[in-house]
Order: sequence, then structure tokens, then C-alpha cells
Amino acid sequence: MASFRTLSNSYEAEILHGLYNYVPLFIIRLNREGLILETQGTSFYLESTLLDTNGQNLYNLFPNMKDDLVPIFEFNQHTKFKSSLNTNSQKIYFENYAFPISPSEEDDKQAIIVFLDLTEDVRSREDLNEKNNELKAIFDAIPDIYFRLNAEGFVLDYKSAILSDMYIPREDFLNRKIETFLPTNLNVKIKDCIHETIIKKHLVTMEYQLEFNKTIRYFEARFFPLFNDQIILIIREITEKVEIQNRIIEKEKMLLETQRIAMVYSFFWDLVSNKVTYTDEFLSIAEVTDLEHYSVPKSVLKIIHPDDQKMVLAEILKSLESLDNFYLEYRFLMPDNRVKYILSKGKIKRDKLGKPIQMLGLNQDITLRKQTELELITQKSELQKLLNNIEGIVAAQTNELRIAKEKAEKANQAKSYFLANVSHELKTPIHAIMSFAELGKERLEKNDTIKIREYFEIIIDSVERLYKLMTNILDLSKLESGNEKFEFSNSSLFSVCKEVVEEMNALLDQNSLVLDFKVPNFSTELYFDRCKIAQVIRNILYNSIRFSQKNSRIELEFINGEFHRSQKDAFAGIGFIVRDFGQGILQDEAELIFEKFRQGSKVKLGTGGTGLGLSISREIVNNHQGIIFAKNHSQGGAEFYVILPKVNRNLVSLKLKEDVKHND
Repeated sequence: MASFRTLSNSYEAEILHGLYNYVPLFIIRLNREGLILETQGTSFYLESTLLDTNGQNLYNLFPNMKDDLVPIFEFNQHTKFKSSLNTNSQKIYFENYAFPISPSEEDDKQAIIVFLDLTEDVRSREDLNEKNNELKAIFDAIPDIYFRLNAEGFVLDYKSAILSDMYIPREDFLNRKIETFLPTNLNVKIKDCIHETIIKKHLVTMEYQLEFNKTIRYFEARFFPLFNDQIILIIREITEKVEIQNRIIEKEKMLLETQRIAMVYSFFWDLVSNKVTYTDEFLSIAEVTDLEHYSVPKSVLKIIHPDDQKMVLAEILKSLESLDNFYLEYRFLMPDNRVKYILSKGKIKRDKLGKPIQMLGLNQDITLRKQTELELITQKSELQKLLNNIEGIVAAQTNELRIAKEKAEKANQAKSYFLANVSHELKTPIHAIMSFAELGKERLEKNDTIKIREYFEIIIDSVERLYKLMTNILDLSKLESGNEKFEFSNSSLFSVCKEVVEEMNALLDQNSLVLDFKVPNFSTELYFDRCKIAQVIRNILYNSIRFSQKNSRIELEFINGEFHRSQKDAFAGIGFIVRDFGQGILQDEAELIFEKFRQGSKVKLGTGGTGLGLSISREIVNNHQGIIFAKNHSQGGAEFYVILPKVNRNLVSLKLKEDVKHND
């Protein structure tokens, strides 16, 4: 069988535990038929006959409670109501909070009912009313202390009904001003009351406190005007009344604090006057500052979400017509468009003729709980989507693996292609060196110096080819590893291009090519490494010469403007275009030709080149934070673009550091 410990991890159990520690209460667990299964409470209730009822029916003790628990067993909803019980010694008043529980899937639904003892509050209010009536009767008959004063405050007569530590002989008062024997902090207040009584001719009342034997006691003074400008002053002790009022106030504070912790506020709607009152927690939950403004039901309707207003009105009208308890959820719309979820529970009170006269209940802020529910729904939906798309995820991963495999195969193919080219490039000069060395050795015996010189020239040319190949491989390795050193300076891009063109004139003539070198009409002064950029120009020109047909031409022109590294990365730059009229580049190989070990598919094995020149060029341009790319032009053939930034903050910063280091 389930017990209250079953709820130890639940939100309801935390609330019950807090209430149990701070206010007198007891708890009952029962089933749908009203059978009491378990009870817990303070020692007072454990000793009463009420809790000696395990196995009995609670509805026999509280006949109306079966109707109060309808929201629990029919709608699985929390509820609140009041009840009372006549014991052998007294009548006990309770405020009840009820929560539904389901101990297990096999068990029927059960309820937890918290009985909060309000007897002391009820008794205090009854005692206060009784005491007020009693004091009024005493006041009408024999007051505690009686003074008759003139307009100046002199005591003309005095008597006391108190024979205690407050008693002072009559002769000590007569013909003295009243303020002379009262504490100085009351003098001004006494004078003001005397003056107001004489001038306005009406009753004036004041309350004050005095300390007797280290105990604070409370008093009320009433000033009555007489026809001859005299005053009757009657003083009576109200200490007991104040203490009762303070206890009531403390109980109300405790109730308000409990509501604050549970994010709950009470409301009372007087249907006759059409006025609504709330406890203070309404200000915090509704985030408003003036309770009085929302005393009219229409004002409250304005903070309810527009989409929920019709539903709330319909439920209220339904409850008023049927006189049933109401239970509904709706939303508050905050000024900043935030939404708060509200759970409202209440009941209708009727007059003797059955006409509804009052509506009272509790509203609770359940936003946190609602958000948690919505998050769980969202997570469940996302999980379902993930499960539904699992095949797509697997397919995507399979596709990624396929692409990675293809890339690996292409890389391996490029490596094999590169090795084949390098092997050929190495084998050809080495074979030439070996062959012509042997021929030179044979010609040496015949003293054929002309042939020997020719052989040595071929050997030197072959060695230079080998040296160039190894240099390219080493350059690319250093560029990729970041170990290559750059020497930046302010230079003219035009002058560097001119120098490279002049050194390649012989190669152009050898291939019957004409270079159209266009002089720019703007300054090409930039901050770059002359040697490295010259190497880029040399590689691109060599590439264009290599793929140009004889008796053709190559164009070199300069450009100036704004360029883009990407859609969001624009920069101002200066660059050049090398345009040939050869066989061009396949559309899908415009990027591929800049990769290391790769050449265009139109390059046949053994035609020369290792596929490193453009890779080295791209690394050099990237280190200048520039861009390099190739494309075909409309007249046939390819054109290569190299653009360097006019202002390079990183390079300028590097230059400043180098200058400082040099000066040091």
C-alpha cells in the first residue's frame, strides 16, 4: 500500500512538508469511497479521536466532503475547500487542500487531504468581537480611568477603577495639567486632542503604549466635549485586544507568505457590488502596482490573453448558472508580451434563496510547470523527427564516406600522377647526364673538343632542370609548413612584371610568341615581397607560354578596384591578368590546377612540368592575403588573375615590428 513517503520526490510533497513544519495541520490519505487509509499530523491530532479512524469512512465524519472531492476523483485536479468537525470538547474549523495521487497503475485513484487548523483564527475573531462588546459595556458603566479637564488641560476631577500598579491617588492629579504626569512623548499629542475636542466639539480618540515593569501595555484615550468647555477623558487598557489583533495579523502574514512561496493569490468577488479584492501576491503574479485599479472585473479581463478571454467568460457564466465549482487554465499577457499560465480554482456562494452572491477562490502561477510540459513535448517531437529521419542521416553519412573515399582515391591518383611526372623529369636529365658523360669520355680520347663542349652543355642543362625540380618541391614544402620567410617592402608591381617579361623574352622568341605588355595608367605601388611575386609572375607566364600555340600572342594587363575574397570579405587591390589564346581550361578544373601534384587533364604525361608551379603561386599569394584564380575568356584560351591588397593590416603590423626590432 502506498504511503505519504511515496510523494517524497513530488512537488505536492514539498508543499505539504513546508505547511506541516509551520502551521498546525494533519493529513489523511483516502480512496474514492472515502475509506481512510493513513493519517499523519501534530501531536494534538494524534491524541484526538479523529485520527483513530484508520479503516473508517471519512464521509461519515464530513458529510459534505464527497462533493468537495469531485475535482480530485473525476477530473484529476487539485482543490481547496473549508470544513468543520464537532468533537467531544469543541468545534474545530479547517481549511483543506486536496491533491490526487495514483500509487500504481493497478491501484485506483486516491487523494491526499491536508487539514489546516483555523480554529484559533476563528476563536480569535469571536473573542475579539466578544471582548469589544465587553469593553464597550465596561466603558459605558465604569471606565478604567476617568478625568474631567478644563480647556487648558487642568484636572478638575479624577477617579480610577483599577486597584493595581497603575493606580495613583486622586489628590496627586487634581488642579494639575494632564501633560505634567504623562510621558513627555505624549504631551504634544494630548494637547492636540484637547484642542480639537474644544474647537470641533466632537469625540477624539488616540492610542498609545506605556512600559510597566519592562512590559509594554496598550491604552486608548477618548476625549468627550462638555457644554461648558470642559472635557471628559476616559482611558482604558486595550493590551489584550492589541495582542489578539497582532496574533491575527501574524496568522494572515503566515498565510500570505505561504501563498507567495506557492505563487498563489486569493480573490473574493462580491457579485452584489461587483467588486473584486485580492491578496498581495496578485501584484507580483500580474506584475501590477495598484490593487484598487483591478477591483472592477473588467480591468482584470484586460490582462488575460485576448485568445483566452471568451473562454474565461464562458466558464464563469457557466459556474454562475450551475452554481458549481470552477476549475480552468488560462494565460496572463504581460506588457512586454511575455505569457504567464494561471490555474484558477474557486466556488460560488449563494444566499438563502439560492441566488449567487459571492465567488471566491485561488489563482496559481503555473508558468514554470507549463514551460516544462511544453519543453517535454518539444523534445519528444524533436526525438520523433530524429527517429523519422534516421534513414536520411545514415544515407547522408554514407554519402559523406563515399565522397571522402573518392577524394582519397583522387589524392592517391594525383600522387601517382605526380610521381610518374617526377620520375620522368628526373630520369630524362639523369639519363642525359650519364649518356653524354660516356660520350664525352670517348671523345676525350679523340681530342674532339667541340663535341665534348656540346656534351658538357647538355649535362649542365640537365643538372639545371634537376635543380629547378628539387627547388620547386622544397619551396612548396616550406610554404605549406609556414617556414618560408618573406621580405616585404614598398615596390611597384609594374616594375616587377617588366623585369620578369624581359628575362623571358628569349623563351617567347623561341616559341614564336608575342607578349602584349600593357602599361597601366595608375600607380601599382604595393607592399609585397618582390622575389616571391616575381616567382608567381614567372610561373604564370611560363604556364601560358607552355600552352600557347606558335605564332600566337599573350597579353599582360593591370587591374585596379574592389575585389572579393568571399561574399562578405571585400578589399581594395591592384593586380594583373595574364591572358593566352591556347587550349583553355576545362570548366571543372579551374580550381583543381592550383592543387599540388595536379595538372589539367589536357596535359599529357611526358609533356613537362610537375604541377607545382601554380600550387607554389597560390601559397605565395595567400601569404600576401591576396587572391589568385583562373578562367577561360570569350576568345578562347585561359586568363590568370593575381590581385594583392592595397592595405594589408597584418603585413603593415609585421613591418612595424620588424622596423622596431631593426632599430633596437
